Amino acid sequence: MRESRLMLPGVLAAAGLFLIATVPRAADPPTTDPPKSDPPKALTSRAAAEVAADIDRDIDKKLQDEKVPASPVADDAEFMRRAYLDITGHLPTPAQAVTFLDSKDENKRAKLIDELLESPNYGKHFGIIWSDLITGRDDNNRTLRTDDFRAWLAEQFNKGRPWGETVTDMVTASGDITKVPQATFVAANRCMNNFAPDKMVDTTTLLFMGVQLQCAQCHKHPFIAGWKQEDFWGIAAFFSQTRTAGAGMQNRGAAITVSDGGAAPGRPGAVRGPAKPGGAVIEIPDPTDPRKRTGRMVKAKFFQGEEPQLEEKDKDKFRATFAGWLTAPENKFFANATVNRLWAHFFARGIVNPIDDFQDANPPTHPAVLALLAKEFNASGQDLKHVVRIICNTKAYQRTSRPLSGNTEDDKLYSHLRVKVMSPEVLYDALTQALEVQELRQAVRGFGPPGGGGRGAPGGGSRGEFVRFFTTKEAGDDPDEFSLGVPQFLRLMNSAQFNGRAPVVERLMKDDTPADKVIEGLYLATLSRRPTETEAKKLGDYAAKKSKPGEGYDAVLWVLLNSAEFVCVR
Repeated sequence: MRESRLMLPGVLAAAGLFLIATVPRAADPPTTDPPKSDPPKALTSRAAAEVAADIDRDIDKKLQDEKVPASPVADDAEFMRRAYLDITGHLPTPAQAVTFLDSKDENKRAKLIDELLESPNYGKHFGIIWSDLITGRDDNNRTLRTDDFRAWLAEQFNKGRPWGETVTDMVTASGDITKVPQATFVAANRCMNNFAPDKMVDTTTLLFMGVQLQCAQCHKHPFIAGWKQEDFWGIAAFFSQTRTAGAGMQNRGAAITVSDGGAAPGRPGAVRGPAKPGGAVIEIPDPTDPRKRTGRMVKAKFFQGEEPQLEEKDKDKFRATFAGWLTAPENKFFANATVNRLWAHFFARGIVNPIDDFQDANPPTHPAVLALLAKEFNASGQDLKHVVRIICNTKAYQRTSRPLSGNTEDDKLYSHLRVKVMSPEVLYDALTQALEVQELRQAVRGFGPPGGGGRGAPGGGSRGEFVRFFTTKEAGDDPDEFSLGVPQFLRLMNSAQFNGRAPVVERLMKDDTPADKVIEGLYLATLSRRPTETEAKKLGDYAAKKSKPGEGYDAVLWVLLNSAEFVCVR
């Protein structure tokens, strides 16, 4: 993505300082390769650095074959900020930034990756990401409680629990979601307050298999030969006995209970009337009128696989049987979808892209890389941290986001990093951290009604209001697409909290700190780097012209916070 796409509305009015905060630095980033990492502590098939080197060889060969030049490795400041935001969703503190930038340790990048993976913010960050993916933003889930679910997910990520075990827990959980938070996954797949097996198939196959099987729900798949309607409903049959109770849409934040068995609700995709012989079966509904019975019964069947023998008395094992197949190392869909989604998180595109469209007509750009990562994922016991460690230690990930004249248009060979835009959750946390405040009350006043529920708004409050107002993308939009507009940035630029004296300025001005050190401190607090000589001089001169030096520093902070460099991960 070209930097010209990142210009924010109205920022140029700030005495021309916006350009100072966003122009590329004068010094070119170093051209040396990133240092190798030490072998990870966890028991894995191969050291992360060794696998990363194999990945880089494959990527570099393709760049050579396509005659596309690779951008140099990012400097320490660019890499550090990127790693913090991508792995933990938080900026480094000024002290953390200085420690890393001043370190002479040749392995400091690998060590930083390890430290970030051990930070509680790693699990919190990915817990938010996966909670949002799972619960969605449709009307069925707008009041769904997600606080406990996010906390549960964060705990699993931080423990380094095998991903297959975590997914199995979510797919098979029963009980009250306030006491068994992993059951929120099932509770999120409802329609008109009733559990929907068809919606469960959509969510599960998209997130954990990377296939768009929903296109075969009403008829054979229109584009992929061999994908039939029976394949879709064969998976749905594993959930034919799953039920949810409680929490009507008007009952905001009420508990939902998940169970197996009992009366079937009268909606599409549910077995209506007496249970049929044969165990795990489901009736395919009439796509034109869900109230009509078709009599077309489908047995539970693994996708492109066998029909397991499941009797009616085994209804509490239906979901577990499916989960065992789904997460098995032999299931290529699970491993490939998992590592491809992780890769897309860090590179803003998948090796298979779109990431939920694995099919012969959409081949991977780097099949050997996908195979390497999937093999390591399974060999490590489905350890997500191991895959993240591999990805972040690659030279490809550590390249600068600044394109060269010969690779500007490249969007799939990884000649340079694509610039990503902070999610609303990450942006809120970055703003509070940079300002050194607990919350953005003044900045978000009037953004929306208080209360829990919805994407990113557990418990409501200023953070929830901010996230609702700054959520301008639809699910599946490219992470490098800049969708924030005039309403969002006018609210920030004109808020009293952004135009008054921030605690960070108060701290930096103590004890008559020299102007250059105050400017440096503001850069470290916002952009996680020191200013260039040109930036330091211009901003220092600007601050010196004010009758009160603090007013100049307030303006400098305002510009930095409203700059493209601040709101992006580059």
